[in-house]
Amino acid sequence: VNLLKVFQLFPTLTHQTFLGFFTQALVTRIVVILGLQLIWINFMLVPVNIINEYPIIGSQEFRTVNMRALFMVVMYLNILFTSLVIPFSIFYYETQFDTKIGLNRSYTPYLASFLSTLFCWIFIGGNYAIFKEIHLGSISKETCIRLTLLGYINEANCASDPLIFNGTFSIATAGLLLFIGYIFNVLFIGVASVLIPINYLISIIRRPKLIDIHLYQEKKKEIYVISKALSNKGENLKRKFDQSSKGLESEFYTSKYLKSWQETRALKQKIYKYKSEVFALSSYFENLEERFRTKGQNITFIIIKLVQMFFTLLLTISIYATLIIHIVVKNPPNYSGNQLINMIFIIFSMILPIYIGSCICYTWNLLAKKICYCLPIHVLVKSQTPMNSMIFIIGIVLIPISNIIYITNLSNSWLFKSDLYYIFLLASNIKLNYKLIPNQVLIYSLFGISICSIIIHLFSFLWDTSISIQEEIPKMLNKYLNDQESGNSKK
Repeated sequence: VNLLKVFQLFPTLTHQTFLGFFTQALVTRIVVILGLQLIWINFMLVPVNIINEYPIIGSQEFRTVNMRALFMVVMYLNILFTSLVIPFSIFYYETQFDTKIGLNRSYTPYLASFLSTLFCWIFIGGNYAIFKEIHLGSISKETCIRLTLLGYINEANCASDPLIFNGTFSIATAGLLLFIGYIFNVLFIGVASVLIPINYLISIIRRPKLIDIHLYQEKKKEIYVISKALSNKGENLKRKFDQSSKGLESEFYTSKYLKSWQETRALKQKIYKYKSEVFALSSYFENLEERFRTKGQNITFIIIKLVQMFFTLLLTISIYATLIIHIVVKNPPNYSGNQLINMIFIIFSMILPIYIGSCICYTWNLLAKKICYCLPIHVLVKSQTPMNSMIFIIGIVLIPISNIIYITNLSNSWLFKSDLYYIFLLASNIKLNYKLIPNQVLIYSLFGISICSIIIHLFSFLWDTSISIQEEIPKMLNKYLNDQESGNSKK
């Protein structure tokens, strides 16, 4: 799937429009492809780890891959990509033809990437200086032997209770990324993992119904009024945006630049909201046409939505089952290396991180629509998603990706203890984490967020149950109809 996606994007890279050396669009597309590859490499760590521990029939010998080295290399690649490559590509994409920037535009991406990288490594270095101490408590003989073989402790220190020692720079960094990822994913997974299956159910309840010719004509008139109003609004926003682009050309005045930046930011928020309104009207129009021409949705639609609902519900249950088993099962059973169980966990370990990544994108998309449209997030639609939005989405998936690997690895850690398990054991017990992750504080917080999301979403659904999006214009567009009615009344 990954290779097919690359081949699909390759013609875009070789299009004659982007053949200039290091053009704006070319650099951005290369970064998007590299970011997708890096995400897939992260997602494949756990399946590779399973095969590395218990090779399938006909494969190579036991532990042919050094998982500790592979994990550390991928971890530092994640840091490099999010702190250096993504800021550079975003600013390069935004400022190459932006005349408002008073600084030399060719220097702006390099300055932004340098400052973001500097801040990132200062933050990581400060974390190592303050939180490098690891609190393990009492450990078993097996754990002592494995940690000794990995070179993290001396066997003579295993008798200490509690066992406290200084971790390496890499372990402290992994612990920091695990903490940040956990904080992010408490919100991401807690919200999206329960809302995605619920929304499939709601889409079945609110599926397109049959519509008669009179109501169809009435709705077409409303759509015409709204589309005309949106067209005028779009022209007005375009004119304002063009005017805002005529700013400081050669000199950089801080006060004027900050004022211009604030005005541009407010204007971009309005543009994001405007795009959302256009998308809502387009979706409503397509839905209306489908209801009239196909006589509503048939049984195929219901079956597809039910399959999607049960599949996502199964994945949601698997996430929480993984976390609950991690809390409850203190003495896991011995694993015999059954080939069938191997294949089940390999497939599960490939699907689960993809679903968690989808939860992240879903939650950010939800936040972008609710919080003043101030986040550079757009719905991932073919040929309609801006490049800077795709880069931003890749960044927000990479930031908590260590926690995604951690949760995925928990699903098989009760079967066997790999090098990856012991890395996460140390990372979750650094001074920053040992009172939160081992005590399951963050897991309980995730459960709480999920329950609150279900209650709020169902309450919102019941509150709006009298206004179906199939029968009425979407709420965000009602103001244009009200403006038209008020204008007619004045006349």
